[in-house]
Amino acid sequence: MQSLQFFISFGRAALRCLGVVVLVLILINAPLQAQWTKTNGTAGGMVTVLLNNGANTYAGVNGGGVYRTNSIFGTWTQASTGLRGNSLNPTSILASGTTLWLGTQDGLFRSGDDGGTWTASGASVFSGVKINKIAADGTDLFVATDVRNLSTIDTVETPSECLYRSSDNGATWTAISNGLPRNVGETFSLTIVKTTFDTRLYALSNRDGVFVSTDAGKTWNSFNQGLTGFALRLEAKEMLADGGTLYLCNRDGVYSRRIALTSTQPESAAWQAANTGLKGQTVNAITKTGDAIFVGTESAGVFSSSDGGMSWTAANKGLTNLASLSLTSVGTTLVLGSEGAGIFTSPRSDVAWVQANAGILAGQVLSLAVLNNTLFAATYGNGIQFSRDGGTTWTAAKGINDPPQGSQGLSAYVNRISAAGNRMFAATYGGLFASGDGGATWTSANGVGTGALKDFGLSVYDIALNSSNNKLTAATGDGVYVSADDGKTWLRRARELDDTVAVHVLAFNGSTVLGGTFESGVYRSGDGGETWREASKGLDIAALTVYDLFFSGTNVFAATEDGVYLSTDDGRSWAKRSTGLDASNPAMYKITLQNATLVATGAAGVFRSTNSGTSWQAVSQGLTNTSNHALAADNVNIYIGDYAAGTGVWKRPLSQITSVQTLNEQAINEQAIAGMNVRLAPNPTNGETSVRFAVRQPVSAVLTIFDVLGRAVRREEFSALQVGEHVFRLDTRELPAGAYIVQVNAASASVSRLLHIVR
Repeated sequence: MQSLQFFISFGRAALRCLGVVVLVLILINAPLQAQWTKTNGTAGGMVTVLLNNGANTYAGVNGGGVYRTNSIFGTWTQASTGLRGNSLNPTSILASGTTLWLGTQDGLFRSGDDGGTWTASGASVFSGVKINKIAADGTDLFVATDVRNLSTIDTVETPSECLYRSSDNGATWTAISNGLPRNVGETFSLTIVKTTFDTRLYALSNRDGVFVSTDAGKTWNSFNQGLTGFALRLEAKEMLADGGTLYLCNRDGVYSRRIALTSTQPESAAWQAANTGLKGQTVNAITKTGDAIFVGTESAGVFSSSDGGMSWTAANKGLTNLASLSLTSVGTTLVLGSEGAGIFTSPRSDVAWVQANAGILAGQVLSLAVLNNTLFAATYGNGIQFSRDGGTTWTAAKGINDPPQGSQGLSAYVNRISAAGNRMFAATYGGLFASGDGGATWTSANGVGTGALKDFGLSVYDIALNSSNNKLTAATGDGVYVSADDGKTWLRRARELDDTVAVHVLAFNGSTVLGGTFESGVYRSGDGGETWREASKGLDIAALTVYDLFFSGTNVFAATEDGVYLSTDDGRSWAKRSTGLDASNPAMYKITLQNATLVATGAAGVFRSTNSGTSWQAVSQGLTNTSNHALAADNVNIYIGDYAAGTGVWKRPLSQITSVQTLNEQAINEQAIAGMNVRLAPNPTNGETSVRFAVRQPVSAVLTIFDVLGRAVRREEFSALQVGEHVFRLDTRELPAGAYIVQVNAASASVSRLLHIVR
């Protein structure tokens, strides 16, 4: 401790004399932190909400928070400072006076500087709560949420409130749900309509239709006339008030109803279906510009109506993703938020959509592949993107990103990309596609006639070439199919699998084929995919969901919901190999071998093993989201792709992963005093970081965090630590941004690490 006190005294005195120079010296003497860095892709993402307030347009993107632009034809800038975790998943946005209000999957936030910074509002009511809608009436704010179960007893349900009002700019909130059904799991939204004689608050339920209140939510009355039986439960989603007509969007399209805007006007007695031309599509969003109404549907794109909803016409020219989540207008330009492909814009007078994602790098990546020195990203909803310069620039592949006739745009959801002979194949939700020009253009490879894959829209999860018989094998939602003629015709195999078993990953080793399933373990074929048998011996129950399989000679590694498993007998039986993985979050999604080093990514980050999976070490430094589903490498870099949070593609020099000596964060040769190594991940951090250290003998330890002035800002004591690795999760959200020293003292040992906190 004397050395610690000397460090503190010296630091304070030096700072008084030298100012910021000491901070520079600390940074110079601290070990450089090798870490992951974000590439410039992939563009797009899941755009859940849109708002134009005149000066700016705002887009809420899952995993990316809020993006802002002052020109929808220009570049978007991320405006998410203050948001973290599930609050980066926006659900509603509202401009009220000079304040922006943001509803998220983790509470309510406000901004007084055009989205520059966000702070939580009503945390005592909304912390951890999904906000479905925010609305305003003058100085009154209204919020709608789901109905949650407040009971701590499994057999008892205590429903929460679902609608709230604030009359003091969000300082306090009052529940206004009295009279609403409030079944646990029920979802509510709301819309405000002003007439000359009252203000009406409409509550939209996903189970019980529509309710109306004319006294600011004190009392509610059913407003469901015309929505009887099944129609009552068609999940009301959004409402548009156009003059005296209400348009209600639900799972059956659009319903309309006249209301009185003055005390002398008549009202219609019931809702009327307004679905001609919509073909029963689920409608998620609605807007009006000029004399036309536009709706965005769940799977059929955009429709327009110029006769007040009496009839609808598809307006999808140029639209490469037909799943619409949000819709608004900026002047005469329509702006569409899609599921995965980001933002599209179109002139209202000539509906022709173009992507407008400059700056929005929130694409969800399902898998990665490096083929012919090109990095390919299989995205969720935005087709295939590829980069020939290590992720600096990206290009959209042709053919697969354009929805072919009858595909419902499902080809934009790509599961896997693989090489097979002179061609490349892509497994998508809309069937199988092939490329003969290195992945630049793609065409359907589902076959024709009786030899085609079962349905054009059949989901294909994986595709691989069996080198033992030169046959293609496709894992689909209808079992396993095999083609001996490069995909022209297909035969269904895997008759041993019942209809509940869907193989979604394949691995080959000569005539041995392994198939990984969801909740049904591993199936094995010893004859090139002709016949199959279950091969799950040794897999724990949680490991029966298999995300990836990788052959290394006759050894096979399986990435499962329960960590990594190894088979040394060609896939017949399995043993767990998960030492060093996060036991509280063990799911692993992808595994590969690079320069004799196993690399795997899962729910808790990226891990590596230099001893064939006997033990694993975390290598996640720099990642903003540790749960990543995709993994690939070229000769220079290793890449991961983020599906869960939608932060695109990240990379790291391969040498930092596969070389023990360059792996700074393991600190193998640095300050291994008394066998104690200290690791921080993620670092830098904007929220929580994990402090990991291992001891070789029972010992007590003290963890202290110092700011750059040498002041202890946090101290934790650990008594009687047992031999092995220990993890302390540090919440840094209350600490200002800057550099800190994290020091662990055990017995006579003292190890320090530099921690960066960013905002």
